[in-house]
Amino acid sequence: MIIKFALIFVLLIPAMLIAQENSVKPYDELIVDERTGLIELTSVIQVNNYNRDEIFYRTVKWFNDDFQKNSLVISVKDSSEGFIEGRYLNSYGYRKNEIKNYYVICGNIKINVKDSKLKITVNKFKLIDYQYTALEDVVLEEDRSFKKKYRTLNDQIMSKTLVLFENLQFYIINYDDSKKEADW
Repeated sequence: MIIKFALIFVLLIPAMLIAQENSVKPYDELIVDERTGLIELTSVIQVNNYNRDEIFYRTVKWFNDDFQKNSLVISVKDSSEGFIEGRYLNSYGYRKNEIKNYYVICGNIKINVKDSKLKITVNKFKLIDYQYTALEDVVLEEDRSFKKKYRTLNDQIMSKTLVLFENLQFYIINYDDSKKEADW
């Protein structure tokens, strides 16, 4: 009986490690990348039953449709590599002397596309009202935690960015193929 459990344990541990290696866990909080020192939020979005080319096409359409609302702009796209990079713009409210004000923040979006999934990272946040100063230079303490007066900004950036990710996933899955442009 002990040999049986030992054998199961010896066979199960490597299989669990391999499965853990192959799974990708999306971040559910803003992190400060130790290498770059930049605040970022990354997620892997599953869009099963779609190949890389279709996901790439729908992601570009999502950017273009959202560009009409002036919040997303593509700066680089490479269909052969499945890579898209662009800019993101949003406003975040805060209170100052009982008056609601807003920080307008832009960020960088990088998307890498593979069959059935894509990885999206939002980083390089800039404060527009501070002459495009890096967000990290204004809101972070030396230990890389948010300064007390900017802690609500941490939650807002995270929640709005996660909504952005959900919107992208919804758009890809529910894209109306009849809107596809004809090749000419």
